[in-house]
Order: sequence, then structure tokens, then C-alpha cells
Amino acid sequence: PRAFAMSACRIGLDAGGSNPSPAASESSGTTAPQTGSSSQASANPRARSSQVLSTWEGKTGNGQNFRVDINSVVVKEDVTTLTMTFTNTGPAIGIWWMSAFGDHKMLSDDVKLIDYSRHLVYSPGKAEDGTCNCSGYQSTGLDTNESRTVYTTFKGLPEDLTAVDVKINGVGQPFENVPVTRE
Repeated sequence: PRAFAMSACRIGLDAGGSNPSPAASESSGTTAPQTGSSSQASANPRARSSQVLSTWEGKTGNGQNFRVDINSVVVKEDVTTLTMTFTNTGPAIGIWWMSAFGDHKMLSDDVKLIDYSRHLVYSPGKAEDGTCNCSGYQSTGLDTNESRTVYTTFKGLPEDLTAVDVKINGVGQPFENVPVTRE
């Protein structure tokens, strides 16, 4: 087992500002066909691509069309695992689909969990060599309507924290009030 340096940073919040929520559609029956190893989905907490807790759909910062589903935020043995599914809703992407969300640093630096009640932002944990305990960089492309499910890990969240906001580079606004599950 590698040691991970997990951190949370304090943020200053605008007390009078509004925090608009993204189009968090309740995903009424519109589940994408799951490609890949669904046989592992029940046993592996990092492969829960079947449930959708929050969804955003639109153009990323670099102009590509995506739907992003937050599948789970699970705390187990003081490690929090965030699982997300990215679906290309636009023209086929030849290579580097992750460039729409922060490129090679997408899962190590460009995804955050936000605890507004404590004014904390959690960044993914990293090993001593700087790598994250995550699904890693994918240099492949994505055909139209093709999906990829990925995960990254954070330190365990406080026991009384039942929901977090999830901020993903390339997606305009955070996903709000995503439920936290404990195992």
C-alpha cells in the first residue's frame, strides 16, 4: 500500500452571493448503454456507473459537447472515491478526450470536492511520486455517444458530512449536494 498525501484547503466564500446549480436533471430513465466491464460493477466500488446522482450536459471549456454523470461519492476506510461517467454527445473525438476536462491532470488536480459548511475544498490524494490513486490518463478518443467511467480518490470525509459539491474543470458550475455514501 502506497502512502497518499491527502489535503483539504480552506476557501473564502461570498456570504451574500448566489450559488447557481447546474442542470442537475434527475435522469428520468435516460441511462446510457454501459460499455465495458459491467461484470465488475457490483463488486468494485469504483465501477458504479449504473447509478446517476447528478448530471450536467453542455459544452466544455474547449467547446466539446459532453454529458457528465456523477455516479457515486463513497467513503470507505478513510478514503473517498468519486466515480464519474463522461459521454461524448458531439462529433467523434480522435484522441485525448480528457483534454476537455484538464488533460493529463484531470483526475489528479482538476476535480475537487467542496464542503461549503466547513469552507473546505478537497483535492485528490497523491502518492509520494505525485501520482493519484485514480483510473489514470486516457489518451484515447471517444466516438459520438461513447462513454468512459473514471474515478479518483480523496481523504475520508468527516462523519457528519452527508453531501458535497463536485467541481470538474471544463464544466461551468459545480454539481451541488451530491450524496455521500459510507461503507
